[in-house]
Amino acid sequence: MQAQYCANLFRKEWTSAVGEMSEPIPANGFKFGIGTRMSLSVDNGRTIDGIFLGRSVDMDYKTTNYFFEDYAGGHKFMIDANRTKLYYRANEIKEKDLQAIAESLEQRGEVCATYAVENHLTQMLVAKIEGNGELRKLFDKKTGHADVRQMANEYYLKNRGGANFKPIYKEISEKYGFTCRSLEAATSEKFEKIVSGLIDKGIPVLLEFYIPGEMVTSDKPWVNSNTLAGEDSRFWPPNAKGQRKVSGHALVAVENFESASGRMKFLVNDSDWPERPVEWDYDKYFKKRAKSSGMLAHYCIDKKAKK
Repeated sequence: MQAQYCANLFRKEWTSAVGEMSEPIPANGFKFGIGTRMSLSVDNGRTIDGIFLGRSVDMDYKTTNYFFEDYAGGHKFMIDANRTKLYYRANEIKEKDLQAIAESLEQRGEVCATYAVENHLTQMLVAKIEGNGELRKLFDKKTGHADVRQMANEYYLKNRGGANFKPIYKEISEKYGFTCRSLEAATSEKFEKIVSGLIDKGIPVLLEFYIPGEMVTSDKPWVNSNTLAGEDSRFWPPNAKGQRKVSGHALVAVENFESASGRMKFLVNDSDWPERPVEWDYDKYFKKRAKSSGMLAHYCIDKKAKK
């Protein structure tokens, strides 16, 4: 699904970057959260005004890429962690202080629910939601990720219909020390308020919804510094009122941030785009579509945490 195009449009200077972070926006234990403003100097010395969109970590929790948005240039960039340095008040920032997004394994076949569950549980650990500690032990095993996918695959093997992530999360809750809940979009306004509030607290939320027959295109495309090529800018939106429901999809909402124009947006981890997050606009693709798309949300918190 990762169509690459127009490689010559993106200049070589984006192969590395040095950034100076502005005043930090804390997020769930990370000093510099997604949405922190910054200036970024690229290879040729040109400096741009932008925003930090997180760092990706692989299955071993190693940082692989940093994500930024160039306000003036109209692009979002992923730059290899080995070619990026970030500073605050002239001091280099430690990786652990920068908000992280778990990488997804690339989805194989029409099993987005399986990968959404894996992405959700991985992102919970990255967001420091630990439960009784058994989930981290599971993921630290060589077969841990495969075991989680096998558990989630129950969604398909038993022919469960929509809204039936609940049995999976009941098992997760009992086995790994979480309190897990499911929400239905009874009204778009209330649903949006609850989900955005959870994400604001650093609690990742698994979203399932109906989709239309066609993807939409992101306002600001991604550029991959590893390939010097543009990435596929399409993504699956929730079904809008009046659209024909073609299929279902599931993904993980990670973090809110405010764009240069003042619009509220959030990043989602979607197994169709494993290397980088997808950006959703609250007004365009969420707030007004949640109910019409039959959207449901599933989330977990530590049992000891306030509900």
